[in-house]
Amino acid sequence: MNYIKSFYDEFSNFYNDTIPLKEKDNADKRIEIFEKLFSNRYGNDKNQIKILDLGCGTGEYVVDLAKAGYDVTGIDFSKGMLSMCEDNAKEQGVSAELICERGQGQT
Repeated sequence: MNYIKSFYDEFSNFYNDTIPLKEKDNADKRIEIFEKLFSNRYGNDKNQIKILDLGCGTGEYVVDLAKAGYDVTGIDFSKGMLSMCEDNAKEQGVSAELICERGQGQT
């Protein structure tokens, strides 16, 4: 499992470049879809909604949801990915709790 972790630590430097521009350009549409889902289930009070992004990578969703005013926690097993997530959040002027955690059975 360490080879996978080391791959993602290295890959974190290039990860955001691999996301198609189309997806990056549709952040507002993604948030609109999430907000519709959340409001249907939980109402419109963003303070009552806590979001957990498992395998958050460099934080594409963490940052977008935090910018929209949600309380977001991102979890990934790669410190490199989380470092990029933290940088992306700072660059966008938002913050989120970030946790480096391995899944059960991983070493």
